[in-house]
Amino acid sequence: MKCLVSILLCFLAANAFASPADSGKCPWKLPFTITIHSVGGLHHYISNSTDLKLYPNTDYGTTAGTDDFAMTVDTSISDWESRGDSNIVFHYSINGRILVFSVSGYHAGVVPYSYTDSIAFALHKDSIIFLSCEANDSYPSSAFMPGVSKSFYFRMSTVLFTDTSMFTMDSSFSAHNIQTRNDETDNYFTFSGGISYIDHKDFTASSVILTGLFRTTTFSDPPSIVAGASPSNNIGIYNSNGSLACSFDRSERERTLDVFSPLGIKLAAVNIPPATDRVSLPHLQPGFYFLRLEGNVRKVLLGG
Repeated sequence: MKCLVSILLCFLAANAFASPADSGKCPWKLPFTITIHSVGGLHHYISNSTDLKLYPNTDYGTTAGTDDFAMTVDTSISDWESRGDSNIVFHYSINGRILVFSVSGYHAGVVPYSYTDSIAFALHKDSIIFLSCEANDSYPSSAFMPGVSKSFYFRMSTVLFTDTSMFTMDSSFSAHNIQTRNDETDNYFTFSGGISYIDHKDFTASSVILTGLFRTTTFSDPPSIVAGASPSNNIGIYNSNGSLACSFDRSERERTLDVFSPLGIKLAAVNIPPATDRVSLPHLQPGFYFLRLEGNVRKVLLGG
């Protein structure tokens, strides 16, 4: 889901302190955008809400997926109107050092939406305690289309900033308590008007790439998995007697080859004895994997 979220950052009269935010002013030139590209897992399942049981409860499991979200900070209502939005209502409040902005309206005059965004600044410091945003869309049902509800949520903590950008000193997903979710429910109705079953698609991120006002950073655990480090050690994959093997440059010390799923889950750790230039890989299902050797990462596609 791609959305545009606007935050109204007002200029409030106050004394000047150590940080631009202490004066009640937006530290950054408006407008600006923070883009969030998320990588994670999409859980798809169906729940039956009637006694007819036309569609049984089914869990299709979790597959790899991505999600994109654009947070645009703009004090002008024209940005919303230019996209065909109508009945736009803004609400702004500030409590202590937390900036909160919410907006609601209609996409194309028929699809209601709402956004709520918060930025909590640390007192006397050029830092942000947390940054969060929520988005909700609801598509009404019709005779041939299900009713659809979508929700997005993003939150992270411990962010630094200057008058031109946001940034962090590391790229750890967990250290910054990052949460990114995008959930969708499709309500399918019976001819009598009752809900027959609900189709759920719940996305949860395990890594995110922030760009725009945020200095380009990939947050993941471990950070090097999604960062896309340039391959070195000449890591290669080949078939050896019907099984997969990995080749690389020799080293005089013992090493470990780590195998990760696209979600950053460690699947195997293969020990490499000194003066060895190849090892056999464990059995893996066809798909994408990350191989890490001495801090260098190689993305590989294993065929069937």
